[in-house]
Amino acid sequence: MKSYVTVVSLFLFSMVTAKVWYPVDVKDDLCNRIKNGENIPTDEEDIYDKIKKLDVSTLSREIAYSVMIGRENYAMPLLAHPWEYTTPLSFMEQRLRLYGMSIAKHETPKDGNCLFHALSMIFIKNGYSAKVLQKFINERIKPSVRAAYEEFKPSGAYYTASELRKLSQVVYWGFDPDSKESMDKFDEDHYLNILRDIIITSVVPDPNVNPSAMSRGTFDYKAYMDQIDGGKEVKEVASEMFRDMLKYFVNVFGDYLDINNLELLFSFKTVLFNIESQKLSCGEVSRDSRIQFFVTLYYQENSHFAIQGLIDLHEPYQPYEPISAFLAQDLPIPLAMMMVDDCRLARDD
Repeated sequence: MKSYVTVVSLFLFSMVTAKVWYPVDVKDDLCNRIKNGENIPTDEEDIYDKIKKLDVSTLSREIAYSVMIGRENYAMPLLAHPWEYTTPLSFMEQRLRLYGMSIAKHETPKDGNCLFHALSMIFIKNGYSAKVLQKFINERIKPSVRAAYEEFKPSGAYYTASELRKLSQVVYWGFDPDSKESMDKFDEDHYLNILRDIIITSVVPDPNVNPSAMSRGTFDYKAYMDQIDGGKEVKEVASEMFRDMLKYFVNVFGDYLDINNLELLFSFKTVLFNIESQKLSCGEVSRDSRIQFFVTLYYQENSHFAIQGLIDLHEPYQPYEPISAFLAQDLPIPLAMMMVDDCRLARDD
């Protein structure tokens, strides 16, 4: 993996092309006055010279700030249940309020599946059904994963938490034992390479410890490698291991690997509002994926995920339903600016 780099261009492009939630109405434009041949006072002329030299990031901030202070009805709306404002006021929220926006939290069950609950609920609240997400499927995923996805049928219009967990496993291991076509395209080398690598970092499971308090690294991967070394067919062992993992992980918390897997599958980027660091975190950017939309998550104590919704404080609607998913072209400028400031993205190559 190459060293960390700041992928500024991606978010600057979003900032420039993003649909702002509230329009900019410039009634007395200095540029037009100059074009019309008006005599501009020296002090205003100096301002114009400064504007000409502003970089995109600074200009975006100036526009967003001028819009915020030039609008009425700037108030904290009553939130729809069970959304809630976080107290005390966080530094991240202070930064957003400067531009007429705020944030709210929607709690998720703390049963080890909070990440998957959060993503499932975001998709439901923002209308990202399984049919809609199909339009965002990454064309560069492995053929065996593509086959598994096409055969996978959700139980309803939207993916449930358990279904998202399984899809994450499919992307990570590269197959689904419940899909005949996927197993026909099974990549043995890919599976064995991952299995060998994960055995090195895994921990011997302790039967006295509740699985929900353990990470994925406590699964006994070596037992399956021993079966392969003993002559058992790789594909058969892989299928057995996959099913055993789904049972074992039912209450084991999801982590950044699951986020990466689902981002790769559905071509989106997760923005974490980290309560401890009071900064945004955006993880990795895959060369095999083109970002189609963004989701926002609340992240606490390096283990718990909930929904983080954004609020436009100029909107009069009450009760207000915060927004937690944005198409790339609709990414709010204030959020894009915070991502430029906070996110130190890494390429996965």
